Amino acid sequence: LIIHRSMIALKYSGLSHVEYQRWRNAPVRKAKQWGRQIQLLSTWLPLPDQVLLMEIQKACRMQGADLHSLFFHHEVKCETSWRIWNVWREIRHVSREDLNGEIPFPPHTCDLEASGPIEYGVYTISAVQMLHMLWRIAIDHVVEFNRVQLVGFWAMLPALVPAIWRAVACAASKGHAVQILKAALGSTSPVIFCVVTSGFLCYIHILLAGLFAVMAIVHYKRMHLVLESICRLTRPLFCMWPNLPQAQLNGAVGLENMRAVLGCFEVSLRLGGRYQARVEAYVATLALGASIGMGFVLVGVVVGVHNQMNSFTVVVLSLVSGFTVIMFRVIYFGSKANENFPQLSNNICRARWRNASAKSGGAADEECEQAMSLAMERLSILAATEPVNIAGTIPTLDLGYSMVSVVGTLMLFVVGKLFNWDIPA
Repeated sequence: LIIHRSMIALKYSGLSHVEYQRWRNAPVRKAKQWGRQIQLLSTWLPLPDQVLLMEIQKACRMQGADLHSLFFHHEVKCETSWRIWNVWREIRHVSREDLNGEIPFPPHTCDLEASGPIEYGVYTISAVQMLHMLWRIAIDHVVEFNRVQLVGFWAMLPALVPAIWRAVACAASKGHAVQILKAALGSTSPVIFCVVTSGFLCYIHILLAGLFAVMAIVHYKRMHLVLESICRLTRPLFCMWPNLPQAQLNGAVGLENMRAVLGCFEVSLRLGGRYQARVEAYVATLALGASIGMGFVLVGVVVGVHNQMNSFTVVVLSLVSGFTVIMFRVIYFGSKANENFPQLSNNICRARWRNASAKSGGAADEECEQAMSLAMERLSILAATEPVNIAGTIPTLDLGYSMVSVVGTLMLFVVGKLFNWDIPA
């Protein structure tokens, strides 16, 4: 209950002083609309287009990037470039599974007869529009319904374990069915009401806490998928992901594409910053609660207060194990998002090498070469100063595995002590 109230307080504490005053002084209808927009489960999870575009605008102002003035340019000068332009045009109709696939979708993107005659020239697409489509594809892909169902089953354990524990203890003493039922739920109406109500409230609060924690997984997974797609725009071979456009990185169009790619990458790092701050605070709060519960159990086992397994220990271990799995997933996707910094820099370096091997030597190629050099330098600075972080910590797989190892060792120690296991040296 305390953790849940803390989460509600964090929702409003994340507002700036100006935002809070405008929200309090606004008309009731407007205040309710703004209140709905800051909700994690009802707004940030489905992320309507209106809120998504608003967050893109905020991220642009924070990064100083005007995506409205940036465009992806594509020059059609042969059959291959015409096929790639058809992929640019069809990007809004594909799913994340199609982007990862190796078979073109829809099939007519590679069929010259079905796509019509080749129209030579330079075509453009807005960087804002492209970023919006990439985020929408990631949002529609990362629904995490399976995670929500698992959180629901996991939240039942703390609510049902005390009653089940009392019922099992009564059954072990060879009590009949009525006695077992009374031991689990109570023998009088007030006691039954209190037991059922407390179990229901426990389930609701743990379910909400778990859903907020799953939102952290959703947020960082979305960010990773979008950053990965932006990196893949600069891939060396179009056939690697035939349903994702390939940005031309040479000549005059290469200069504009380089600016658009870097702008989209920078904006994605800050997109949804206010929601991310709340998610980080929720994860830190849940980790603190789990650590306190684990500390009580450890102290009880070491001191000797707990000399056998009981319902409190089972509840604490189940909560700690669930939060550990969730936090590992959050750290995993955070680390995968940070891997896109060197990957994008590597793709740009490959493009520079290809351009140098071509030896065209035009003024446009020199400007493109200079832009790519500055982009690589900018990426190295971003990776050092503005990496994807979780509660002020840069996530790495080593950190995730270390956390799982420490928590797993502590849980095995507690279980071994309570069951009097003789662990060989």
